[in-house]
Formats: sequence, structure tokens, C-alpha cells
Amino acid sequence: MTLAVDRCSKQTLWCLGIGSSLLAFACAPEARTLPSGVRVEVLRRGTGDAASAGRYGVADYRLEVGGKTLDSTEWHGEPWVFCQSDDKLLPGLRAGIEGIRAGETRRIVIPPEQAYGSAGKLPQIPPKSTLIYEFTVLQWFSTSTSGCQYRVLKNSDRSPPEQGDQCVLRYRVFHPATARELDSSNKQGRALEFELGSGTVLEIIEEMVAQIPCGASWQVAVPRDRTDELSRSLDLLPRSSDLLIELELVGVR
Repeated sequence: MTLAVDRCSKQTLWCLGIGSSLLAFACAPEARTLPSGVRVEVLRRGTGDAASAGRYGVADYRLEVGGKTLDSTEWHGEPWVFCQSDDKLLPGLRAGIEGIRAGETRRIVIPPEQAYGSAGKLPQIPPKSTLIYEFTVLQWFSTSTSGCQYRVLKNSDRSPPEQGDQCVLRYRVFHPATARELDSSNKQGRALEFELGSGTVLEIIEEMVAQIPCGASWQVAVPRDRTDELSRSLDLLPRSSDLLIELELVGVR
């Protein structure tokens, strides 16, 4: 006979006459310490896709140092968009989220050597500080037919435009590491209008707009090997780094 027991079902365990020590063991988070000294505890298992190198994701996090919360996506009012293998991430955080699945929550304890070391990051983070992240991946970006990564911000049941259609597009361009807006249709004072397939806009814009349903909004991660063209066009800095673009296909004529 097979007995299915919920991992953290207190009532079931006590009815079976199992003591509190076993209960504590059953409810304890999965934990492991990496060779670098980073400790990873899985507080909630994910059921979605696992992380892979170069994949963009959306996450909620809370950062604690010395028992005090120093930063949180809740404070910013929106989740954080990040690249799993970005070399700008702290080494300890990059190692701690390796293999994490969508929907998964981890507690990541990062020793100073894998964070800000003996210098710290004053004034918020003192020297030789241990960082504690509670990190939840909400979703990973999908990959478009043209190979760009994207996530849907607003869906639509309408069809994408066809070659020769006149497209009306709202956009925002920003740097993922700083979330600083570099350009937008609001800054320009008007939406971008162009004929799809005419070559009058950047190739990567045409590629993505051809896949977006009319009325929908996508956030697109533009890899650094495609950003120099965009940077030159908009006279943006920094170059040779990933960029994020929000594209909203307002209308098609």
C-alpha cells in the first residue's frame, strides 16, 4: 500500500504518530552550499521552465544585510527584468539562481567574497557584508521566430500586421541594468508610423512588429550584437550592451 503524505502536512504526520523532529525535517527547505560558499535554500519549488544561459527573466526579490531590508522590488512597484548570465550580476547571485525555474523562490546567502568583498558598497552595504536575497522568478522570456527574447505585457486576439500595412507604434527603449529610459515615442512627442516591409525603420523593429498582434504590447530583449545599429540610430549610450524595448502596436491601416 502506498501512503501519500503532504510534505508539510502537520495534521497527517501527527496522526501517524510521528514526532516533531521528523515534522521539522519534512518542512525544512532544501538547502545546499556551493563550492564558492554561496548557500541556496529552495523555499518554494518552481514548475515552469528552468534558467538557461543568456535567458531573460522577470523576478521579485528582497535584499537583506545585517537583518535590515536594503532593497526590494515591492519598493519599486514593479518586478525586475534581468539576464540570467549577465556579467554585471554579483557572482554569488548569478551562481545562486543557476537552474532556477519559473515560480520558484530561493533564499540565497552570499558571502562577502562573492558580493562586494572588503570594500562593501557604501553607504548602504558595509565592508565584508553577507547578503541575503529572497528571489522569486515570475517568468522567463519566450523566444520569437526571429530569435529575439520577449514577454507579453498586454495581449490581443487580433492578428499581426502584414507586409505593406501602415503601422502605428508606441515604444520605449531602456537599459536593463539601470532601467534608465533612453528614448521613447513620448519623448519624441509622437508615435512611430511606417509601412511594414518598406525598410524605413530598423530591421529588428520590423522583425518584431511583424509578430505582434495589433493592440498588443511586448517587451523585447535586444542582444548586444544587435544594439549597435539601434544605438547609432538613436545616438544612445552605452553601446555593445543589451537593451530592452517596449513595443505597443497601437493600430494598423
